[in-house]
Amino acid sequence: MAVSDTTITNLEDYTDGQIVKMIRYAIIQIMASGQSYSINGRTFTRANVKDLKELLTFFEDRVEAESSTTGTNIALVEFRGL
Repeated sequence: MAVSDTTITNLEDYTDGQIVKMIRYAIIQIMASGQSYSINGRTFTRANVKDLKELLTFFEDRVEAESSTTGTNIALVEFRGL
């Protein structure tokens, strides 16, 4: 999934891992070009970095929890001499 400036309408359409990428992209955009910007005389303010970092931690924890439970019930068995 490539992250871009396009509008996101349904978060249900994205995995937690994809949401992590989007939040990181948003933080980078703020760091690169500032908290606010203007277009045609209208000023827009991006999300607060502190709030984004909290969301990032939340979704990174979800991704970590999902990946740590994957495969925990798998055992490697080797049969010799049968």
